[in-house]
Amino acid sequence: MPLLIKRQSSRQITIYHSPITTRQNPRLDQRLKSITNANHRLARRDKGGNFIGEIGSQVESQQFARAERVGVGKAAGQDKPVLASFLGHVDISAGVQILERNGIPNYPFPENAARSLAAMFRYTQWLHRPRTRERTFQVNAGRVREIFDRIRAEGRTFLPEAEALEVLGAYGFPLLKHAVARDPDEAARLIAEIGGPVAMKIVSPDVVHKVDVGGVLLNISTAEAARAGFKQITNGVKQKLPGARLLGVEIQQMAAKGTEVILGLSRDPAFGHIIMFGLGGTYVEVLKDVSFRLVPIRELGAHNMIKSIRAAKVFEGFRGQPPADVEAVAECLERLSQLAVDFPEIAELDINPLIVHAQGQGARVADVRIALDAPPRS
Repeated sequence: MPLLIKRQSSRQITIYHSPITTRQNPRLDQRLKSITNANHRLARRDKGGNFIGEIGSQVESQQFARAERVGVGKAAGQDKPVLASFLGHVDISAGVQILERNGIPNYPFPENAARSLAAMFRYTQWLHRPRTRERTFQVNAGRVREIFDRIRAEGRTFLPEAEALEVLGAYGFPLLKHAVARDPDEAARLIAEIGGPVAMKIVSPDVVHKVDVGGVLLNISTAEAARAGFKQITNGVKQKLPGARLLGVEIQQMAAKGTEVILGLSRDPAFGHIIMFGLGGTYVEVLKDVSFRLVPIRELGAHNMIKSIRAAKVFEGFRGQPPADVEAVAECLERLSQLAVDFPEIAELDINPLIVHAQGQGARVADVRIALDAPPRS
């Protein structure tokens, strides 16, 4: 059987296969020596690659001893990782012991060795990744502290959307025009000030999911529709949640069409705040196409969060749509990270959706909810 040395390269990974005939042969020593020396020459010459020496199947104990004699030990001295995969139907334990003595791992199947090498390559890429700074933005942390202190003084932990939007506004998030109407006439006046169409949303510390109780109306364009919408929302919520405290109806500018994403915060008892990013809208809990990072995150970490979801290509332009403003999303993630660092009492925060527009046109927060830790018992 002819001796073969095959070289396969993929980026910075180089794998050398060395099939060896396994029949008893008086010239086996010379064959092993030729292959080993050739592999070592290739490994030394290939400055960018990793090295696998694979000794083929059904090698018997005496032949393993010869393999050690002609150079397996030498392979362990290479400055690159050396992996082996000894295969065969006969006992190969003696050969595996030789590898172990030389610090060379053996894998029962070549696929396992390839997976290990791929993991080593990914880890090397991670070690040599570009390093970016943790950006700090100019924010109004004092205003957020006033809001949180008031919420806790009132014995509440959940912030209605109007208060949650005020928190995000203090940290520079891009918001839509909005205001709270206390009665139907005020709703009609606000739609004239903000300009239609608008969304109308119930404001209540007892309503977390507004859509579920009929607390949202969209595309309201006239003063008459605003008056009727105010009554429809408040009466509907009273019927479904008789004990809910109603603080009014939020009148919010409708956002232009764009890609809906979700940004979130939660706190792990062991690791602290974890930031989340994914496709948004009403199906986020079904699709579960999200990524996570520990707080704080850096510029590169924010971009990697966006790239790591399965649907990331949507942001590059899809079916004639322009590329999305990924920079605006990354900045929102970094601002959210800063908010979490500054206020560890935030238990949960969801921005869903953040509507992302075409590149250069930014993004807008369409909905948000914030929950705080329960105040400590005195």
